[in-house]
Amino acid sequence: MKKGDELGYRYFAPRDTKAATISGGYAHGLPRDASFDGGYALINGVKCPYASKSFMEYSIIDISACDFPVNIGDQVEIFSDECHPFHLATLAGNIPEIFFTPLSKSIERNYIDCH
Repeated sequence: MKKGDELGYRYFAPRDTKAATISGGYAHGLPRDASFDGGYALINGVKCPYASKSFMEYSIIDISACDFPVNIGDQVEIFSDECHPFHLATLAGNIPEIFFTPLSKSIERNYIDCH
């Protein structure tokens, strides 16, 4: 994308940008306004900021910081130790539970004993 190009919901690229679509949107617990200041996903440990409001089934991230090829099928973390829901909740002015209560049944759950 060139600087000024529009992408998604009223997002205009602030500079020449590489963007990617990921399978994860507000049906997966991601806030619709994931593009709030500081929100990001991770690809191979690289922070990739959200580049638009999230859609129901997908989101768009800025992958300009990735100095490696990003390919279809690469793992993207939207919730993890690094992309912690408490951090996202703080940025969104909300509580972490807001991300988990609307989770789609299509999402695999892995329960870990934290005691």
